[in-house]
Amino acid sequence: MGKNKGDDKADRRCFCQYDELIGWAGRPYAHGIMDHHWENFKFEVKNNSWGLRNLREPQSNQKAIVIIGDSIAWGYGVNDAQTISEKLGMLVPDQIITLAQSGYGADQQFLSLIKYQQRFRDEGIEIKNIIMITYSGNDSQEILCKMTYGFSKPFLSLKPGEGFTNLPVPKEIFDENTTDCLAVRGKEKVRLKSEQYGKILKMLEKKSSEFGARLIVLVMPFKKTQEHILEVLQRLGISTIYDPKLGEKKYLIDGIHLNEEGNILAARMLAANLAKNS
Repeated sequence: MGKNKGDDKADRRCFCQYDELIGWAGRPYAHGIMDHHWENFKFEVKNNSWGLRNLREPQSNQKAIVIIGDSIAWGYGVNDAQTISEKLGMLVPDQIITLAQSGYGADQQFLSLIKYQQRFRDEGIEIKNIIMITYSGNDSQEILCKMTYGFSKPFLSLKPGEGFTNLPVPKEIFDENTTDCLAVRGKEKVRLKSEQYGKILKMLEKKSSEFGARLIVLVMPFKKTQEHILEVLQRLGISTIYDPKLGEKKYLIDGIHLNEEGNILAARMLAANLAKNS
């Protein structure tokens, strides 16, 4: 088992591997401890055979709830048993499969479904619900980037009718502070973020329909950045969970990521939504 003192990309370096479609994806059987000495917390991570952060292996020929997202859905800052997926798994009958990885933008979250869709079919796994956990602070912003945290990623074209570019994703890793994003600011940036986020959501809706699954989006609050995301979700009529409580300090480990109590609260919100619409 490895141990890492932690930096802005240590989770991707320690527990992920290069992926030509998404940029990075979980490394099978990766196991280690992230030690964030400057914020006085550490946590253990253990990937399964799929490279996913689940305590259990995906079970063939069973129903599943699939979670997509970034470091919040992945469980940054908490041990494996304390993540949203594990807490939700205690409240619902279907197995939980988490495709989330630290650093994923909304575009990569969608592409994680594309990466694993054939494996779901091969294993006879019936997806009943797809839960997208969106962090309003940067998930839509990263759609406008070809590189984040020093890692290259796919880029959704701004041109109508065009799909993803920058594929296959370049493999070279740069300094963690290196980014390659569109040089836009103010209202134009908000407009583009909303437009591209809307495109991703429409693709997610279509993919969910192909799976025969229902799409749910849980929006994590961050200052006022969630407003444009909530507007897009409302316009598209997508089932949305938003509660400012999740942004309260007592539920956060570092001001952004949920602690165990925060994950319990989020899991209860999701379970209530699932029960209401079952």
